[in-house]
Amino acid sequence: ERVSLWVGATAGLFRDKYELTTESADSTGSDTNTLFVYGATAGASVKLVKGLTLDAGVRVLAVKQDAYEGIGAANLTIGRSTTYARPSVSLALGYTW
Repeated sequence: ERVSLWVGATAGLFRDKYELTTESADSTGSDTNTLFVYGATAGASVKLVKGLTLDAGVRVLAVKQDAYEGIGAANLTIGRSTTYARPSVSLALGYTW
């Protein structure tokens, strides 16, 4: 088979910490958020000659970012709650012996 196709899904969690240190207690503090990451990937692998393949793929990862809240005595909110998507493209040449 000369061309192989693939699709997949990605999901995970990570902890994100924001820390702010200033001379004022009103704006010194930290907050930690646990964020959910999800995405999809797809691509193709083309057999060029025996043992040599060319792989091309795309991936989109998204994370729902939460604002950091309760920073310092002034109870500051840093950032905003929104969803970020990060696309990427890959191209690879592989050899199997």
